[in-house]
Amino acid sequence: MGRMEREDKDGLLACARYLPVLESRPRDAEGGFDGPRSCNRYAGRASSRASPTDRADTQVGWDLLGELSRVTDFVPIVDRWNMSRAWLADPDGLGLPVSEIWVMEQLNSTIYDWRIHESRDDADLPLDLYLDRLELDELTSPPLSDKRLLLFGSLHGSTRIIASSPAHERVAKAASEAMIFRHPVLLDPVDEIVRRLGGPGGYIALHLRVGDGYFERMARIRMLEVFHRLMQEAFGFDRARSDELLERSRSLPKPQPPADEDAAERPAGLSSTLYCGQPLHTDPALLHLNVPVYIATDSRNPRHHPALAPFFRILPCAFVLGDFASYGGSEFSLEDVEAVVDFEVVRSAQDGVHLGRYLMGFLDAILAARSAIATIGTRGSTFSKFAEATLHPCVDATAPSLTLQGLRARGGHRAESAGGGVVAVSGGRTGLLVSS
Repeated sequence: MGRMEREDKDGLLACARYLPVLESRPRDAEGGFDGPRSCNRYAGRASSRASPTDRADTQVGWDLLGELSRVTDFVPIVDRWNMSRAWLADPDGLGLPVSEIWVMEQLNSTIYDWRIHESRDDADLPLDLYLDRLELDELTSPPLSDKRLLLFGSLHGSTRIIASSPAHERVAKAASEAMIFRHPVLLDPVDEIVRRLGGPGGYIALHLRVGDGYFERMARIRMLEVFHRLMQEAFGFDRARSDELLERSRSLPKPQPPADEDAAERPAGLSSTLYCGQPLHTDPALLHLNVPVYIATDSRNPRHHPALAPFFRILPCAFVLGDFASYGGSEFSLEDVEAVVDFEVVRSAQDGVHLGRYLMGFLDAILAARSAIATIGTRGSTFSKFAEATLHPCVDATAPSLTLQGLRARGGHRAESAGGGVVAVSGGRTGLLVSS
């Protein structure tokens, strides 16, 4: 009886990250929950074990993950931990009189109400998602220039501010560099996953957003766009050949692990801990499709999502984050990356809230950005653009890049089958605690 109880406890701990999904969402159209089916038996048991450290939200300082010192050379930064309006006037907050604060509430009926332009010379520039434009010279002239604080509210959107002068472009560049994730709790698992995918320059990556709202409704259309970009920009096919491969993917089976693990085929460089989900291409014209591909996605069950099916069927060696931290639930991996599993015990030094579920999306984005060629993301997704335009350009310049010729060479060689303690880390005042 003691052994059964111990096994039950171990199973519950292993499934802990999936319980909020199991308990709050019905089985979806993708065919299941985000997690091993064996975790279904524990649904309903999370609420009885809930604690303050399991709540749905928390706050951390950006300096926990990035490097704000790159920005403070240009502008002073004040950490704000209290989001109430009263904090602005509180002596323990900013301590500003109401008369010195200007609030742009009247312009914030939607998150895309306005965009700030440094120069009036771009008056013909389309507003795209935005409804109106604000001129920088208006914000720096009376009466607004007499205010000590301009409270903008949301700055949602990567194109919210259009800088044109070299000075402001330098500030924008510094802000982007400050947002590059640099904390070991993220970079350590990234380095190990990159190694398994073939090392620096050894794989290409996609950032596919299909999981919510607009992107869920537009999943099929947006994923077709990404598929054709991948086939043409990365693999060098023309549109006719890309259409042909898309049609071919519809007749291919769903990804399956090899029937004989000892005879598993792998492209050169891929770790022996990973299994490709399809037989490798043998047609000389398609050998470069064998290159390892990392798919960063918010889909809860990527290999069963119909809009993602073409990628997993035409690309034999496509992998997702769940293949590296599956608690034994992935058929395409022999072992988890311990540094990712350890996310489950990473918590904020501020309030003790577990941070693992928040860090997974960042981990996905970094892995996408480490692509040997430009990361291909989902049109309209700010997070995809962050991986493409902010993270990817900062990948170590000494890492090799894959050319089309290199893709063909790497995909054309098969590798023969060859045969993880928790570390305490600190991020300063807004640190992480890692405990067993």
